[in-house]
Amino acid sequence: MMSNFMSGKLVHLTELRQGDTELFAQEQWTDGWFRQLSMDMSRVWLPEDYKEDLKGEHWGTDEFVYVVRANDTEATVGWISLGDVQLKNRGAEVGIAIVESQQGNGYGTDALRIILKFAFDELNMHRVHLEVNGNNAGAIHIYERVGFKREGVNVGALYQDGQRIDRYSYGILQTEWRALTEATK
Repeated sequence: MMSNFMSGKLVHLTELRQGDTELFAQEQWTDGWFRQLSMDMSRVWLPEDYKEDLKGEHWGTDEFVYVVRANDTEATVGWISLGDVQLKNRGAEVGIAIVESQQGNGYGTDALRIILKFAFDELNMHRVHLEVNGNNAGAIHIYERVGFKREGVNVGALYQDGQRIDRYSYGILQTEWRALTEATK
């Protein structure tokens, strides 16, 4: 029997459901949401904006977005995406946001493992990459824990709290992922 490849030990990935966008719109006011995104957010998002963004009608086959839910309670704990999927080059970019009150429970680590399994085992990607703010120590710890390696530094790319902050580029290859998953069996 085949296991559900979108489920992990702590979380599973699903479609957008009633109430998710309202939670995300509320969450944007916490320090751990927009301030930690590696892109420049220029305005406050409404629940409708999240709905439009997460339902993916404007995407072709180059982006997959899922809501992250806790296995034990079905609570929405965040979202994760695999974007800029390039079938010829076999590469993609991962993005993730975990609700601040749910951080520290292992949900982000589990969700990343699920999306990497999807990227490497289902889509046959060669490489998955991401960007992270240099002052986001919690996220950096998680990325390195699942096997991402720092590949570069964009010096002073971010401006936050009156100072310049570096942005780091991380990546993981399919061969590295396979070696890590074999070692943990």
